[in-house]
Parts: sequence; structure tokens; C-alpha cells
Amino acid sequence: MEWTVKGMLVGGRVPLFDDMSVPFDFSAPWLPEYSGARMRLHFDPTAPKCQATPVLLQDWQGHRAGEVLPSLTQVNETTGYIRMTLGWGNDAGAAGLKAKQQAHIAMRREVRTVMPGGGSGYTKSEVKALDASGILERDGSRNELVPDGKQVSQSRLVQNISAPDRAARTAENLAQIEKFERENKHLLV
Repeated sequence: MEWTVKGMLVGGRVPLFDDMSVPFDFSAPWLPEYSGARMRLHFDPTAPKCQATPVLLQDWQGHRAGEVLPSLTQVNETTGYIRMTLGWGNDAGAAGLKAKQQAHIAMRREVRTVMPGGGSGYTKSEVKALDASGILERDGSRNELVPDGKQVSQSRLVQNISAPDRAARTAENLAQIEKFERENKHLLV
């Protein structure tokens, strides 16, 4: 893209899809020295860290046209957020937005039954965050359970989080939770 430097920024709108363009703004501490100069920026909007390589299009204050200058960093927060949601990268300006997004979709759910006489009964802990989930179930004697009641190893939570069929397992887990809640409404508080 060819743009004119304006103070600390150089950039403009870049068409990403047929009907969508996004503002890309690049900056560096040395850029004000070139304010008013025309540059061609070479960059990949899908790169994990979006940086541009600027090339002068005109002679400017002792620098010749065609000179390759040090790289510039993409600084537009809107663009950083769009790139993050498209899965293209995580620009420094989007770090706070990513943390907020993770906090908004994280969930922890606890189901516990109390037995007559104060004993502990069935417990189920479920944790979900961005692309991971885990469920840990125990019976009254603190043994881990699978849906059919068999005992399993302590590594079930780790396997549950790292297994590749996470979407199918999540749907199955939600169905099991709903079934348990329907059948045991009297245990839920």
C-alpha cells in the first residue's frame, strides 16, 4: 500500500474481503522525521505480529527514493481486535481486549449433594474457558466417576481438556448435566 506519513502514523484502509476494509496504522519512534513523505508499505495483515517494511517513494531529507527503512508496528486497536477475532494474530494493543474476552466467556460450575447426617455425596466441578473445558465428578467416597459410575484415573481432567474431539465431548457433557439435573431436581439447591 502507498501512503503519506502524518506525524507519528502512516496508514489507511486495507480491503480484507470483498465488502470489508480495515484501517491499518503503523508507527515507530523515528517516523516523525518522515512526516509528509510518501512510502510504500509491505506487510501481511494475517501475520501473527503485523509489521510493515516501508520503502521511500521520493527523496526525503538526505534519504533516496527506494530506500528501505526500519520496520513499523501496526498500532490501530480496532484493527488489532479484528485481527485477533479472525485468529490472525495478537497485536500488543489488543492484549487488554483479549483478557476481557477471556474473562467474559470463562465459567465455573459446581454441583454438590449433601447427604443426611452431613456426609458428602455426589460432586461435579466443571470449568470452561475459551477453547478448553474440564469436568471432574466424584461419588460420596471421593472416587472419580465417569457417567456409567466406573472409577477412572486421576488424569481424566487433563485428558478432557486436551482431547481433540472437544466440541462433541462438550455437547455430550452438557447433555449429561441436563439429564442429571432433570432426574435429581430435589438435590439441587
